[in-house]
Amino acid sequence: MLGHILLEGNVLWAYDYELANKTPESKFAGLFSFMKPLHYHEGLIVLSHNQISINGDEQLNITLGSIDQLFLGFDEFYPASSVKNLGAFWQPLRIEYSSFSIKTQKIYLVIGYNGISAQNKLWYETLKELLSQR
Repeated sequence: MLGHILLEGNVLWAYDYELANKTPESKFAGLFSFMKPLHYHEGLIVLSHNQISINGDEQLNITLGSIDQLFLGFDEFYPASSVKNLGAFWQPLRIEYSSFSIKTQKIYLVIGYNGISAQNKLWYETLKELLSQR
């Protein structure tokens, strides 16, 4: 159950294992102004006091208590060289969480992308605050 909605928006996302197997074409697709950033899934994301819910081509629910790590920035799976302006206007939000069916999952989110920037920093700060209250 979601409860009170704190934030919501459109989301582009991918798992770390999908990004590890990206094609040469997909590595550079986000550099062109008419292309969306690197992703494998699209949908809507909602944040409540107790969970993140993603609905789209896949459905995903992440309870805040299952989040092991929150990171805003680029890494070996989602490098700055894969986005326009080398990430000057936004950075991916990475969430590492424990799942019942799989040990640990890592997802990379681009939330509220408008062609230039994204709302990832707002989501990062909000999640950080919620997690610090636990």
